[in-house]
Order: sequence, then structure tokens, then C-alpha cells
Amino acid sequence: MVRPIRNSWRLAALALLIAPLLSAQSVKLIRTCGKVGDKVCISGSGWAEPNPLCRYLFTMDGATIAPDQQDGLYGPPSTNFTVPAVAVGNHTVLVQLVLNDANSTLLQQATAPFKVVNNASAGSLAGAGAGTTTFTGTLTVPDECVFSCKRIVFNQTVQRTVVKASDGSTVITKATDWNGMPDAAKKAAVETATRTRVDNYWGIKAPYYNTAANGSIPAAGGNAFGVVGSTTPTQINATMTDTPGNSFANFNGGFAISKTVLNYTSAPFCIEGDDSGKYVGFVVTWTDTETSATSGAKVGNINVTAGQPSADFIQAVKNWDAHADHAFALPQPQQQTKCLYN
Repeated sequence: MVRPIRNSWRLAALALLIAPLLSAQSVKLIRTCGKVGDKVCISGSGWAEPNPLCRYLFTMDGATIAPDQQDGLYGPPSTNFTVPAVAVGNHTVLVQLVLNDANSTLLQQATAPFKVVNNASAGSLAGAGAGTTTFTGTLTVPDECVFSCKRIVFNQTVQRTVVKASDGSTVITKATDWNGMPDAAKKAAVETATRTRVDNYWGIKAPYYNTAANGSIPAAGGNAFGVVGSTTPTQINATMTDTPGNSFANFNGGFAISKTVLNYTSAPFCIEGDDSGKYVGFVVTWTDTETSATSGAKVGNINVTAGQPSADFIQAVKNWDAHADHAFALPQPQQQTKCLYN
């Protein structure tokens, strides 16, 4: 006669089998802070995949925040929760993997900190330098609850226009209409239908304005034509500076001009972190104007708007990235958008 194995012996054997895995599991929250009512994504890695049926439990400070997740497919935790009505401050999210037995026997567990806030700043963007030769853009970065990014840079586009001396009309030009412009033909080839292109040195693969001359992109806080910003793990404001210089004397479009107006658009962009591949949500436009070969360039018409860059701006970046001299893969947003802060 074969005797049934007692439950206690079976569970003890199971514990020995999974013991080496007990320290490998982790929990990841997207975001790590938020207001009451915000949605947060829970994921993780390194969790055991035992044969007995089991499930994940999700709690914050001991209270359930999401339905149990059955582990029938032997996958990591994957769910979301709404920040409950708890006190402002630091809290702990606990994820546990338990057996589907009468005792909900614990197999593994891991925690992640979560901070509840009253308000989350969306940040702001400012442009400065009107009437001078240098434009400065400064992003006061948002709270991590709003935008989670380890490195924020600027993308910038330019469209060159001139004013005809004969009738005062504005004419959009192409790169090859200007003497002395390096790689003019290649730059003209990546211009959009409105003759807009990325404002960067041609030999640099990345379209990012904050790329060093050798093609490297600094860490957060590093300086390359401005400071690379971040919202996490520390808040560092992102900046860019541009001194376009003289262009009036270089026009070679076949007619006399009375003015050059270079139209710039700048937008902060995340290249590393949970919001990698996304623009922060502000755009600044500005101009660089000259009225003669000796007048000197002057910054003006600075205008900041909240929102995303235009389709023309996005196309200019795509054109730059797609050119054979660059073949650059721009970061793309993560696929977990349904779990993110809204």
C-alpha cells in the first residue's frame, strides 16, 4: 500500500527546491510617487516559477491594493493599482507569491517604496536672450510623479527664411542657398516639406542638441551646449544655449535681401528612464534675425507653449535619424502606457 505524502513534508521539500531563488526577486513601480487616485504599474523580475498553483498578492502598508494575480502562466507580477486614500508621505508596496493552499504558504516576497504627494509639479520651460546674441532655454524639470527620466536633452530644429529687398516678401530657403554651410546638400536632403531640419552638426549621429562634439551624450548634470537634466534619482534642470552667428552675408539665393530670419523650435526630450522616448510636454520657438551683413544676429520672438512638438518637427527628427550618415535609432516610449500616471 502506498501512503500519501503528508502536506507538511511536501511543503518542506518544495521550500528546499525554491530556496536558491528567494533572494532574486524584485518589484518595479512605474511611478514611484503620485497623488491619491493616480494609477501606478507594478512589474518585476526574478520570481520563482514552481509547479504548484500559486498567486501574487499586492498590498500597501498591509491593505490590498490590487486583485490577486494567478500565476498559472508562471510569469512575473504584472498589474496596476490606484493610489489609495492614505496619508501623504512614504509607504511600502509589498508583493508576495503564495501557494493556493489553505494557508496561502509564502514562497517569495519583495517590497518597493512609494511616496504619496499632495500635488505634483508639471515643471516649466523658459526661453531667454531676447535682444542679445545668445538664446538660453531652461527646463525646470517636473516631479518624477509626472515625468520619470534619468536624462533629458533638447531636440532643436531650424528653418531659414529671408525677406526680399524688392517687395518685402518672406521666402523659405534650403541649406544649399547659403555659402559656406558644411554638408549643405546632405542637410537639404533631410529637410521637411517646409525646409525644416534638425539643428546639429552633420557628423553627429544623434539629433540631440546636448551632444558633445565627439558624439558623446553626457550623464545627467553634464554639460554639452547646455546641461543634461533629470527627474530621477535627483532633479536637475535641463538647459541649452545657442549663439547662431552671422548668416546674412552668406545668403546665395539669387536675389537681394533686407533681412534673414532663422526660425528655431526647441523641445526637451527623455533619452533614458521610464519615460524614455517621450517629449516632456513643452515647446519653445524663437528667432535669430539680421538686417544687414554687419548688424549682428539678435534673438527674439521667444514663445513657450505647453504640449507636444508639431508633426513637422517630428518629421525633421525622423529624417535626420533615417539618413545613411546617421542611421540613428531614437528611443521609443515603453509599451506600459496603460499603467502610467494619468
